[in-house]
Amino acid sequence: MQQSYDNLKCNSPMWCTSYTQDINAQAGQLKGWQQEYNQLSDGTFQGAMIHTDLGHFRLFQEHTSQALQQFCRVPEGAIWKGFSATPQRVCINHQQTNANTLMVRPGGIDFELSTDINSTLFGVVIAADTLKGQSERLLGHFAETLDTPQINALRNYMATVFKAQRLRWQSKTHQQLLHDYFNSLLSSSEKNAQLTKNCNQAISAVRTYLSEANDEATITVAGLATVAGLSPRDLHRLFYDHYGVSPARFLQSRRLNKVRRELQNNFNKRCVADIAFENVFFHLSQFSKQYCRLFGELPSKTKLTDV
Repeated sequence: MQQSYDNLKCNSPMWCTSYTQDINAQAGQLKGWQQEYNQLSDGTFQGAMIHTDLGHFRLFQEHTSQALQQFCRVPEGAIWKGFSATPQRVCINHQQTNANTLMVRPGGIDFELSTDINSTLFGVVIAADTLKGQSERLLGHFAETLDTPQINALRNYMATVFKAQRLRWQSKTHQQLLHDYFNSLLSSSEKNAQLTKNCNQAISAVRTYLSEANDEATITVAGLATVAGLSPRDLHRLFYDHYGVSPARFLQSRRLNKVRRELQNNFNKRCVADIAFENVFFHLSQFSKQYCRLFGELPSKTKLTDV
């Protein structure tokens, strides 16, 4: 994943803030963390990231203006913990969260986030071996969320720290506070009940089908419902619950995001029409309207990614 640090400013050796206007640039803000974003809502993208390293803990606050499907992986051996800064729709691996949810994933394993318009997430990446035995526990149980009213205390702590963008205490004090909190939480909390087995199987079947499909033109909502083992109405509800859009809009946005990535990496200078046709957009005027509605710019204005 290419790293982009456009408009980067460091308030101190410990704090960095960056602003982006492209989802792919936003996905590359955290070094060592593999991410890919698909934009699902209409409009120009605006993103912001504040992060700081506190020894074994990396704290970050990320704001994104559009609804996104995010594919993420933190470094092997690390542990990622994330939660919403405000009440809003966030899903991890198709599991709906709430105000008391702490999302937890071990490093080296892909996971998917679905975030809403104007979403702000707090997160902590904990270095390998910081919480002894916890990474193995997470791998063994495939834990995804922990529900606890204690999350509000952590939310207030993170909000205060990021608002000030300075540390009132020494770094080692913050490290000890975070270490004690997470170690206690993970040791005493059981994995929260996951989405129903049928729902997980349905989403997994859809994702496998989409990843193996050779002809985008053959993919229909009715076909996805059959693959998922659901009625079209239940599939529609499932997609709205977890992505905030209909299955038809999801399929269209998926192809439009693929077009955008190809345009940004268009080193052979292929024309927009050729790329659009390859991605099953056969009516160019309609394609341009759909592209502009989703990304806030015409496909001809999408720039080649800097290298």
